[in-house]
Amino acid sequence: DGTNYVLDHEITGDGLGDGWGRDVTISGNAAAVISDTGSVRWYSRPDSASPFSLVGGGSYPGVRTLHTDGQTLVIGVFESAAVVFEGGVAGWSVGTPTTLAGAVVGYARDVAVDGELIYVSRTPGETPSPFSALDQGAVEVFRNDGASITFALEVQGDRTGTTFSDTFGARIDAQGGRLIVGAPFDLDRNGAAYIFDCAPSGTNSAICGSPSVFDGGGLQGSEFGHDVQIEGENAVVSARLSGGAVLQGFTLAGGATRTSGNEFYDRSGGGAHAEGATLRDCVL
Repeated sequence: DGTNYVLDHEITGDGLGDGWGRDVTISGNAAAVISDTGSVRWYSRPDSASPFSLVGGGSYPGVRTLHTDGQTLVIGVFESAAVVFEGGVAGWSVGTPTTLAGAVVGYARDVAVDGELIYVSRTPGETPSPFSALDQGAVEVFRNDGASITFALEVQGDRTGTTFSDTFGARIDAQGGRLIVGAPFDLDRNGAAYIFDCAPSGTNSAICGSPSVFDGGGLQGSEFGHDVQIEGENAVVSARLSGGAVLQGFTLAGGATRTSGNEFYDRSGGGAHAEGATLRDCVL
């Protein structure tokens, strides 16, 4: 209301299975929600009380993430494919979606869409380990010219650790011609976030410039880049403290700290996700 946030409407799983709200996305009057069981529903104001199903009944087992810019909705079916629905809220329940297949380890870990450009990340598996150090992760960029969706290029990080994979692409977001990529295992779990300026180029192609790279200020084991968001000139990057990490002398305004032990719940806050870590002399 300009001063405070008040509950406008609550969307429940309505018996669609556990994990309702595993990932959410919103743009303008369109919002979409997924569950752990693979159910995908979308809502449109002012009729937000009535859910709509995607083409195919809205069941996509293995779906982990989704993103919309209001016209295009992309869902990521982990280690299988990204599925693209076009035509805005009027088209997501009809027509034929486009499948961007990539049945490899870690494919479609996260997805994003920004106008003509669609982004699909690939990281080395659900839980990175020292054995995945040779695969640092990547983000595939696709160009949608309205007639077809074509692979354009792949972007990667420019740094590496000595033990773990960087998990470049663990989380991504895109808006206004910018792509932000989280690499929480960069430099042996210190973490980093990369911001690229990307744009369509020529016919069925795209270009992404050299990235600006940000880290967690040298906090050992902070996993900076655990989650990322970008809008306009502003970006938000979260850190996940684990493995004996120590966060000291840090001030976070307007955030929250959650240590419930539930990873997905804790990740929803703007603060410190502490798992076997220590917060010392911090102001949250």
